[in-house]
Formats: sequence, C-alpha cells, structure tokens
Amino acid sequence: MDDQGEGLVMDDGVCANITASELWRTTGYGRGRRKRTSCSRRAAVCLGLLALVLLSVTTGLCIKYRTERDQILNRYTGLPENAIGNYSRMERLEVQLETSYTSMAEKKDRLKANCTATAEERDQLASDKRTLEAKVTQLENQLKRLDGQIFHSATKDVWRESRKYCRENGGDLVVINNRKKQFEINEMSQNGWIGLSDESEEGKWRWVDGTTPTDKFWDRGQPDIWDEVDEDCVVFHTNVNNPLLTWHDHACSTKHLAICEKSAFQ
Repeated sequence: MDDQGEGLVMDDGVCANITASELWRTTGYGRGRRKRTSCSRRAAVCLGLLALVLLSVTTGLCIKYRTERDQILNRYTGLPENAIGNYSRMERLEVQLETSYTSMAEKKDRLKANCTATAEERDQLASDKRTLEAKVTQLENQLKRLDGQIFHSATKDVWRESRKYCRENGGDLVVINNRKKQFEINEMSQNGWIGLSDESEEGKWRWVDGTTPTDKFWDRGQPDIWDEVDEDCVVFHTNVNNPLLTWHDHACSTKHLAICEKSAFQ
C-alpha cells in the first residue's frame, strides 16, 4: 500500500514538475495549438497585405475619379461661357446677314429701278430716233424740192445788183412769208440779201413781190439804225441756235451774196 502510495506521490511530483512548455512540446495538443497560431498569423498578414492592396486600389480609384470629375467639371463649367460666346457670335452673324440681305434687296430694287429707267430711256431714244429720222427724211425731201429753186450768187454785191442777178437767172430775191420757209432757208445755211426792204417808205417793209411780211424773223435788236446810216435792206444770217432770229437790216449799199428763188417756187 505504502509502495503504491509512494509511487503515486512520485507520479504526482513528476506531474507537478512538468512545465507547461514541456507539456506543449510533449503533447499533440501543444503541437496543434502552435500550428493553428502560425496559420492565424499568416492569415492576418495576408489580410493585412490584401487590405493594403485594396487601400492602394481604392486610393488610386479615388484619385482617378477626382481627376476625371475635375476634368468633366472643368469641361462643363466652361461650356456655358463657350455656348454664350457662340450664341453671341451667331447673333452678330445673323444681324450681319440681315444687314447684307437688306443691302442686297435695296441694291436689287435700285438695279430694278435703273433697269426700268434705262428701258424707258431706251424707248424714248428709239422714239426720238424715229422722230429724227422722219425729220431727216422730210428735210431731205424739202432740200430735193428746193434744189434748183433756191440759189445764191457767186459774188457779193449791193442789194439792187444782187436783185438784178436773181432776175437775170429766172427768179428774184427770196421772199420768206412763213415759218416753214424760214426754217428751210436756215437749214440750207444761206447767208445774204433777201427780198425785203423799206427803201420806198421808211419803216414800211415790203417784199419784192409787193406784199408786206406777216411773219417776221428779226434778230434781237433788229431792225436798228447804226451810226445814222439808213439800213433799208435785209440780210439773212443763218442761226443754228434759233432759226427764227436771222434777219438783220443793212445799208443797201453794202455788199453781200444774193439768196435767190425761181418764180416757180414762189
């Protein structure tokens, strides 16, 4: 009994003297505990590394997000100003286009008015041309009719001798008894004695055929008295500006060409 009891005591002492570390080393429980602790540490390290990676990724994504957000904000923040500027430019362009359109419309109207005026002038010129052509034809016919009927002397002479020349050549000094004949003589550019005088009675003008003038074509200031000389005979001076102002009284003793007409023309 005593031996058994001592053995037990020894066993208790032995058990009591066994340290915790020895127990961990000598028992499987200790070895399994150590293994689990090592795995936990490794897992913690992995989790920590993963957390760092996630933190880095998250930080990078945040930085990228903020950068892209700032770019988008900058882009769309400047957009209204650009849009306003573009709208203002478009408004100015619209005003310029409207002004140009108005100016072009005014120019078109002026050109249309000028075209109408030009057409009217063209028509008027065409009408004037026809009128002039008719007058030319009429004058040509008159000149043909007058050709050989109205003639003038080759030399200048006094009024009486000039009349004598006309009578010797089948006529007399010309008698101008109407405006038509006055124009015709003027158109022929005739200058010289005509058959009008007041030799027989001062102040009473008579044609060589004895008639008194019904139409008178004195130039301005005519008849007159020049240097107290009797001017009793009439000279025809062509007047291109006014064919109705061609008669001048001269002294019958002065010398001029004679404007004659044949009796048949009278």
